[in-house]
Amino acid sequence: GTSGKVVNKDGVGIPGVTVSANGKALTTTDANGKFSTTVTSGKLSFTSIGYEGATANAGSDNTEVLLAVQVGSQAEVVVIGYGSVRRKDVTGSVGKVTSANFNQGAITNGLEALQGKVAGVAITPVGGDPNGQSTIRIRGIGSINGNADPLVVVDGVQLSEAKYLNDIPPSEIESFDILKDASATAIYGSRGANGVVLVTTKKGRNGQAKVEYSSFITSEKVANTVDLMSASDVKSYFAANNPLLDGGSNTNWVKAISRKGFTHSHTVSVSGGTDKFNYRGALGYYKREGVLLNSGKENINARLAVEQKALNNKLNIQLNVIYNTANKDYIDYGSSVVNSTISGVGQESLNPFLFAYSMNPTNPIYNNSATNPYGGFYQPNQYASQNPVAFLKQISNKGKENNLNTSAKLEYSLTKDLKAFVFGSYNTINTINDFFSPTTAYNTPLGYAKKGNFNELNLLGNYGLNYRKVFASKHNFDATVVYEYYKNRKDNFEVAVQDLKYNNVQSNNLALAGTVLQGYPKSNKEEYTIISFLGRVNYNYNNKYFVTASVRRDGSSKLGINNQWGTFPSVSGAWAVSKENFMHGTAKWLNDLKLRVGYGITGNQNGVGATSSLAIIGPGNPTLVNGTVTVPQVFKQNPNFNLQWEEKKQFNAGIDFAVLNNKLTGSIDVYSGKTNNLLFDIEKVGIGNYLESNVGEIINGGGLDNKGLEISLSSPVVNKNDFKLNVSGNISFNTNKVTGFDGNGTDKVGNLVSFARANNQIPWGTIYGRGLSFSNVTFLEVGQPLGTILVPHYTGKNALGEPQIASDQRKDFVRFNPLPKFVYGFSLNPTYKNFYGAINFRGVSGNKIYNGTLTNLDNKGRLADGDNASKDAVAHGFTKPQISDYFVESGSFLRLDNMSIGYSVPLPSTSAIKNLKVFIAANNVFIITKYKGTDPEVGIADNKNIGIENINVYPKNKSVTLGVNVGF
Repeated sequence: GTSGKVVNKDGVGIPGVTVSANGKALTTTDANGKFSTTVTSGKLSFTSIGYEGATANAGSDNTEVLLAVQVGSQAEVVVIGYGSVRRKDVTGSVGKVTSANFNQGAITNGLEALQGKVAGVAITPVGGDPNGQSTIRIRGIGSINGNADPLVVVDGVQLSEAKYLNDIPPSEIESFDILKDASATAIYGSRGANGVVLVTTKKGRNGQAKVEYSSFITSEKVANTVDLMSASDVKSYFAANNPLLDGGSNTNWVKAISRKGFTHSHTVSVSGGTDKFNYRGALGYYKREGVLLNSGKENINARLAVEQKALNNKLNIQLNVIYNTANKDYIDYGSSVVNSTISGVGQESLNPFLFAYSMNPTNPIYNNSATNPYGGFYQPNQYASQNPVAFLKQISNKGKENNLNTSAKLEYSLTKDLKAFVFGSYNTINTINDFFSPTTAYNTPLGYAKKGNFNELNLLGNYGLNYRKVFASKHNFDATVVYEYYKNRKDNFEVAVQDLKYNNVQSNNLALAGTVLQGYPKSNKEEYTIISFLGRVNYNYNNKYFVTASVRRDGSSKLGINNQWGTFPSVSGAWAVSKENFMHGTAKWLNDLKLRVGYGITGNQNGVGATSSLAIIGPGNPTLVNGTVTVPQVFKQNPNFNLQWEEKKQFNAGIDFAVLNNKLTGSIDVYSGKTNNLLFDIEKVGIGNYLESNVGEIINGGGLDNKGLEISLSSPVVNKNDFKLNVSGNISFNTNKVTGFDGNGTDKVGNLVSFARANNQIPWGTIYGRGLSFSNVTFLEVGQPLGTILVPHYTGKNALGEPQIASDQRKDFVRFNPLPKFVYGFSLNPTYKNFYGAINFRGVSGNKIYNGTLTNLDNKGRLADGDNASKDAVAHGFTKPQISDYFVESGSFLRLDNMSIGYSVPLPSTSAIKNLKVFIAANNVFIITKYKGTDPEVGIADNKNIGIENINVYPKNKSVTLGVNVGF
């Protein structure tokens, strides 16, 4: 017989490795990597997911088999959509991050685990809100009105929005593969225009059942807020100017609405299997308290993944089920599209952040007078200066979200080389929002309640063939053809009422309300479908020359009847130069060199709704006709029979290399992308002098350019027996430019209408606040980056100490770029014996931010009204909010994003516990920046307020985490 052990490059046994002879599986390695067979002659083969196979001669005991090629090496498997290839066979620009390299600490969603890890992938957190959604942008922003999020695909399931990645615990994710250039993303056609994030979850492996438990507890606190005048500063000012404004108290309102937030997370998984069947089940729970009062999230997640081989291993069946339920306590931002809110009766500028910055610090929090109508809270009677503690504690703003995601795949080997497959997924999302504001709340003396029910259904089905064949040992051929059908359906229902006199009933019996608000109840239902045909061919000759070509044809019901179909081709090639005979002389220092080049076209229709190309008729303004009030039916939206795909063309060239005995590995990519026929709403961007017949029209027009350079490097700087240190980093440069606006649409009877602006500037992002209304500070401008800051120039103070600006004429304004010149991240990963650590830095450079918060607060005129102001407002001399480049600041920063240290506890071989790891981590340890606002990472979720901090920022947190991972 033959017995032995299968080990990795560090000499550690690998469990679950399949041992085969003559194509027949014989056994698998045990938990320590050991195996035993009765085969006495011939060759044994050893295979395992994540490793390149190896062989050994049968007939001897104590055989040691080295599977040296692990995740992270050149033989690593890369998912490319509808299949996978070896890393060394990749021709497009694809980034990969495995679970071993995820960020550590209070990580509750996959995007946080990815921050700073991949060149060209910018992930922007949204502060410390437990219910906030981080944004992800790949290679810049390629759409104006359209959704700029990449497509997220989890085990083949195409999610409708990137935010649903939050429903998968990071501990259950095996790896991310990120398709960046169009030659790679074109396989997803219309859905891959903004890049594709492919998520592979953990699966069961051959071997005995394995139980794992992971847990962490985190303490969070506010990292930074705006510096305000203290109560003593304000008292001194009031004493000299208006003593009647002194309320006699000493209140730090920012601290009053804040708290230490605690998070605890627990995940239990069970996995195992045989050579015919494997499984993995996991159950996770976490609860996170926000650092602001009455905010938080509670989440329960369950998943099951099973794989069964049948019919003499010809049939492979895979089933995945994920169920997630979350209870959310929202923060009211004013008029959020996510939350059910009414703060300030719909005035977006009214929110707890503004209140905390504005409230007079000499005012008390509570007023227990018997005549106080505000439930024991003190409330000043002035505009935009409400008690923020009352605002957070009195209002109930809750949501419940349930998400079921199921998928199944059947793959059958028709012949040795030809496989047929069928895949289907079913995804439902139900969200119930519940908002209640009592009669004691400042904004709602009549009481107010609003309920909403939102449902979404995603159905995806595809089937196809895959053919793989090696001809004459050197010609490697792989072809895939697929038909795919996708349907998205959404429906919602909302009702809002007031005159709720029984606060203890809250929103649980809306029939008690005296009034249903105008415009309610309201409901909507819409759906769209995408039908696709796609094909892809991979070919390589002798592992030296590689070609990949694909074409996808998509039809979308969202688009105009004349342009519903689009064709999206791509081609890419690679050359393994280091394998050429003429390169043998460089083998001592050049271990690998591969050149890549690719071109592809993708489409985008994510930025428009299911009915954007259709005529919509609804009620107009009431009109008096013959003494009778009549509500006419008018066109709310014209049909656009010619509405077509937003189209993105991208060229990419890259180089992959390894030198000095693999002491330095890396890749360099350059790309140029052009987006044409942009989808946008002419009403929002104000194009043309359109009449009512043109209102609400979605048209195509104009374009955007993105060009860039990406560099990724990694080096095992130290590789001693006891101590190892790996250093890796990436940097990406991107330039963005608007190339035009003009476009075409149709009127209500289908006639072609051209739209053009008289000038090349479109008002875009706004700031708001007292005395500011919604004032534009950024613009779309031909030849300039998206969201260019364009504001008056501050020239200093006059002889009287009054701030001055040069001109109010827009032609004299000064411009600033809100987009960074480059984004970078670098990591240090040391290990010493059983200790392991990670230090991850992340930063951006070269961008500007318009500080809308300080535009509001850096104004001593606020003090005359009894409001607070920024610490230096009196010295700076502004007597009213005044937009100028005085408030344009550098957005550059370097952040120590997270650092961790862990210890793998050595255990005896007889222990019931197979592995035990403990760790401590810190997140957002420090930041180096000149920015004076809350934080230089401002949200960009809607592509509109790029480079703007408004006065509604949920502050970022600092956190410390203790965690443990146990395996049985």
